Amino acid sequence: RCFPHIVNLACKAILAAISSLDFDPFSEDEEDDEGRTFIDKLTEDPIARLRVLVRVIRASSIRRQCFSELAMKHFGDDVQLLRDVDTRWSSTYLMIERALFCKSVIVKFLSMPDFEDLRRYYLTGADWEALQAFYDILSIPHAFQQRLSAEKTPTVCEAIRSFSAISEVWKEHQDQYPETSNIVQAGIDKLEEYSDRTSLTPAYTVAMCTSSYICISRISESWTILVLNPAIKLSWHRQNSTEREVLRVKQLFIREVGVSQLFPVLFHFLISF
Repeated sequence: RCFPHIVNLACKAILAAISSLDFDPFSEDEEDDEGRTFIDKLTEDPIARLRVLVRVIRASSIRRQCFSELAMKHFGDDVQLLRDVDTRWSSTYLMIERALFCKSVIVKFLSMPDFEDLRRYYLTGADWEALQAFYDILSIPHAFQQRLSAEKTPTVCEAIRSFSAISEVWKEHQDQYPETSNIVQAGIDKLEEYSDRTSLTPAYTVAMCTSSYICISRISESWTILVLNPAIKLSWHRQNSTEREVLRVKQLFIREVGVSQLFPVLFHFLISF
């Protein structure tokens, strides 16, 4: 599976962990809700409340028009809330991002007498803090995915390192914000589940540690050989893998290159790194 798809599965695991929390987005017990803290909100699902709020605002042309007018006054531009879809985790990230950007407009909108019936979806200060926490978690894979998707050249060579990098940054986030550690762990577990499978596909390792393919032609035949990137070699695997895995990768290079008889000098270079 492609890197963005696996990142999608990891992020959906996080969203599933959030959605499985004990929270009723239709609760009207405002007095009890106001007394809850940021930590309390992390055991609920403010994303569900935001999702419903966005849906009810966008479902009415009158509400959309009023929100648009408030946005024009505040931003000087017609900024609308974004809905998310289940098939794209990034749409949830973008929905939260836009909501955080429009926080002042949302608060103003919900305070208007004409929309008193929507106050059941009011987001408290603790709700906003929790949404910011979830946004920070999802911004990590979003940045990696955007970087790789923007490349004009094949990026399979970045897959293994990107898996590792996302996991490491998420683990650092766990250390800094232990209150969201269980939620982040769901994403790490899913990411590592698929990351482990890359060892079954030589292309990821070969692409990461080789700089190019060289075609050598003669009148009657031609060969395509792999050239090891001397700046990389096994350095990444030596720093991030077990000795057994390093040995496996080294044997993989020798097998895939397969030029011991045709190019003894190059072969000697390969087995000596």
